[in-house]
Amino acid sequence: FFLLRPKYLIMIFPLIAQKVMMSNTYVWGLNGHYSVELMPLIGLAGIDVFSSINVWIVNVKRVILSCSVFLACFSTIYTMHHRSQWFFYENLNFFSKVHYTSSVDVSYVHKALKRYIPKDVSLSASTCLVPHLYQRQYMWSYPIVKTADYIVILDTQGANWPLEQNEVVKNIEDLEKSSEWETILAEKRLYIFKKKSVSKGI
Repeated sequence: FFLLRPKYLIMIFPLIAQKVMMSNTYVWGLNGHYSVELMPLIGLAGIDVFSSINVWIVNVKRVILSCSVFLACFSTIYTMHHRSQWFFYENLNFFSKVHYTSSVDVSYVHKALKRYIPKDVSLSASTCLVPHLYQRQYMWSYPIVKTADYIVILDTQGANWPLEQNEVVKNIEDLEKSSEWETILAEKRLYIFKKKSVSKGI
């Protein structure tokens, strides 16, 4: 295929090279979202192949197209249920019921964020909370803090990557004991810390 369509090799080579040359093995496989940039190329290649098939062999084209759709569906379902031990099924397997449930009180978290986090402060927050707090000039994904005035941590598995859960618990304990940070909220697995030099915005 690449001999007949070298343009795809030119596009796909840098993507594969940047994966295999990285020291983080997590980006090499299917456990995360790091293969998503290959999907548009696969789609374009498929369209290119089907459009190049002669019109007079319509039946063959239909068979190939049907087989391709079946293979895509089968591959998606199979890979969703057969992953490594490090795969977070609750986060990524949208065929599973657990994907649509949460171990935290979502309603409470939303209300707490709205009540305790001012809109104009710099912030460091757990990755899963970032989309709900993004409308500000300075923001970092925890554990990156830098010049953040507030730290918001959701104490759930995988919410504070690349930290392990025991590291998150240790960091929370250190923040609670810190002379630099004040604990604003510590309830229902949600922790909000405010730098003591910042006025409380409730």
